[in-house]
Amino acid sequence: MNDTTSDRLFRYALCALAPIVGIVIIREIPIGYVAADYYYYQRTFYDFFQQGGTWGEMHFGAAPGLFTNLLPVWIESRFLEDLTRLFLFHISLYGMITGGVIWLIARRLTGDNVAAVFAMILSILLIIVIGGENSFWNRPSHHYGSVINLLICLLLLLHGPGRWGVIAGVWAVVIMTVISDFLFIPMYCGLVSGFLLVIWLSGGEPFRRVLGLGLVLALPVAIGVGLYYLILPNAAANPVWASGLSLRDVVSSPPTHLAAMKFLAQESIRLPVYLAAPAVAVLTLLSMGRTHEGFHGFIAVLVGFQIVVWGNIYMSGLGYPEVARYRLFAVNLSCILLALGAALLLVRKGSQAKLRWIGYSLLLALGLGYLINPVADRIRFINSMDRAYFDYIDEVRCIREAAEGKGLTAGIGAYKDASPYTMLTDGEVFLYPVDGRSLKPANYLVSRVGLKRPYNFALVSLDLSRYKFNDRRT
Repeated sequence: MNDTTSDRLFRYALCALAPIVGIVIIREIPIGYVAADYYYYQRTFYDFFQQGGTWGEMHFGAAPGLFTNLLPVWIESRFLEDLTRLFLFHISLYGMITGGVIWLIARRLTGDNVAAVFAMILSILLIIVIGGENSFWNRPSHHYGSVINLLICLLLLLHGPGRWGVIAGVWAVVIMTVISDFLFIPMYCGLVSGFLLVIWLSGGEPFRRVLGLGLVLALPVAIGVGLYYLILPNAAANPVWASGLSLRDVVSSPPTHLAAMKFLAQESIRLPVYLAAPAVAVLTLLSMGRTHEGFHGFIAVLVGFQIVVWGNIYMSGLGYPEVARYRLFAVNLSCILLALGAALLLVRKGSQAKLRWIGYSLLLALGLGYLINPVADRIRFINSMDRAYFDYIDEVRCIREAAEGKGLTAGIGAYKDASPYTMLTDGEVFLYPVDGRSLKPANYLVSRVGLKRPYNFALVSLDLSRYKFNDRRT
């Protein structure tokens, strides 16, 4: 078999993986959601656009996701009214965007379309198989939009951080993302510092030039923070990291850092991908040689990603180590780095046909193996979420019929019920969130426009095990 025939067959073989990846993704997307946080964006639209709320009456969350999620969801909602379809499309769209950006990054590093497709497929599979709670499919998370934007920044930097077009693009992405999610700030700073460090140490630019570039690339962070407090009404405290700790607490509490270092060691063992990704990357660099066009770019990706990964884990350990979703930068970037390293090691342009087919065999084994034998706990979780959603729909229908039969117009309820009930009934059961027995309005994530309504009922629920989806009475 000559090289041309082998290349053609390899391309066809990669195309055959598309159905496997598609089924894996669709199988693990929940049909619907029960938790109130998933209805944050829809409730925001409802209060602002349908109820006539003013900008000053809005109460966004600490990470409002204005440009990482709110704007995309608003555009999607112009064409998709059903919430279930909107959720499913939004998750699928973010998966496609993730794959597209990874393809562009891999194309830049490898100079080969086939290797880029290989890296993209492997990245998506690793994110799903390993990522779990931190993959794009599991929840319409504003933090995942920040992951995508960090990858876009990387793609721009690979085209040369000193070019004015690149700087303008990075500025636009960073400012919009910082306004949306402060968790992006340390991740972006880590990526840029690693990238510029490699440029300086490799002799690509003198130190003064690199320092100037660092200041230019850091400025949009300050602008984004200023705009957050300037343009957002009722701006909530937005810590730089998802730890719940103030800067004073972090600086003045050595035990906090000891606990974070302990957690860092534990987490590095819990998920082998954290260590496997840089190991494969180093092996790839040793096999490439300095003459390869993607050599220096891949070193910059490796160093930048490692700063982000370990920094993300450390900051998560400072405050909320039990909340896995705050480590989504670490998990996703490790999966992508592993995929990029494997593509450059096995499938890059000029590699032996035998290496390509070894890489394909590994990729096929991962995709087909997970399709046939998925993680049992993951499937049980998805099924439990689906059952909980359908039960919740029945519950909402029952309450709506009772409210309509008694002529009730608007009510109060706990935060966990206020937005889901309001949105799943399109406002027919309108609930404003209140705090427990005090009945104090809980303005978090809603607009004060709802307080202008006359209220004539309250929804009281006994939630025994909401997060396990077992038993619930209203």
